[in-house]
Amino acid sequence: MSGDLERLQGQWRQIRFEENGRVDPPDSHGAAGAVMTISGQSFHVAVPGGKTLIQGCFALDDAANPKGIDWIDSMGEDAGKTLPAIYELADDRFQFAAAEADMASPSVASFGSKRRGRDHGSMGSGWILPRKEDQEATFAQSSR
Repeated sequence: MSGDLERLQGQWRQIRFEENGRVDPPDSHGAAGAVMTISGQSFHVAVPGGKTLIQGCFALDDAANPKGIDWIDSMGEDAGKTLPAIYELADDRFQFAAAEADMASPSVASFGSKRRGRDHGSMGSGWILPRKEDQEATFAQSSR
């Protein structure tokens, strides 16, 4: 394992979810405080207390620009479908924007209307996840 795949390993806590320009709408694939665990090329998302929201596998294209990640859920309404997405990865922050299975991969403008200063329209969904152990520092910085 090397590159972005190695850096993704571990746990990431959801702090923001955006869908079609709406911040933190009700969603069956994530929830405030949900934890995404990445092991190899598998992912598991659960709420505190352990209830599984979604799980499956993924494939990275870290040579693309923007970087690509295809999610393949193993449960729920999207089970077996490939959901195209793009991502950004820093040491302590994983952010991605995903499209529905029948949509084209999102563009870089999909990374949050607040961050880009504009509404990104209908792009599917986007998540921001800091590493789980960095959660307190992230909340302290965002409350300034």
